Amino acid sequence: MARQELRGGFNPLTFTGATSVAAADFAAEFAAGQFVGVWRFDASSQDFKVFRLDAPAFANSLETIHPRDALLVLFLPGTSTVFERPMLAPEVQIFNVVVGWNQIGFTGVDGTSVVDLFDSVALQSVWKFDQPTASWLAYFPGQADFLQGFDVVNSLDLLFFRVTQTGTLAVPEGV
Repeated sequence: MARQELRGGFNPLTFTGATSVAAADFAAEFAAGQFVGVWRFDASSQDFKVFRLDAPAFANSLETIHPRDALLVLFLPGTSTVFERPMLAPEVQIFNVVVGWNQIGFTGVDGTSVVDLFDSVALQSVWKFDQPTASWLAYFPGQADFLQGFDVVNSLDLLFFRVTQTGTLAVPEGV
């Protein structure tokens, strides 16, 4: 089982459901008074799609959540819950990356080197949301190690990255 504690504020979440679900059904899985909204980055339009409980239907642009989607889930301050889903079958994931920003939910092996993961694309930077500190950690190719916020990624990390050329990113088999 994929198990993650979600707390007040933004939470990175890689959706490990076996099938796609409506964003409204995803929101209904949480207790009343906890869930505020969910965001997913759309690389083709270079913007976030959102579903918020407090927004009118026409303002919600996120309709469906798919297996392995990388999400930011917002909870009200002072609330928390444990989100559990069955793990997905391991498989190599292939992403067609676009010039600009891209986002993935990493489902590879814990401790994968950032350098190894992104060696096939023209990487400008990688950002990983750190839930305990509610902050973004950054990795910039070519910078000194002491300037890097991280150098390995773990299964279910949310990665937001920028590339300067289209390409293909292969994530090794994990969950």
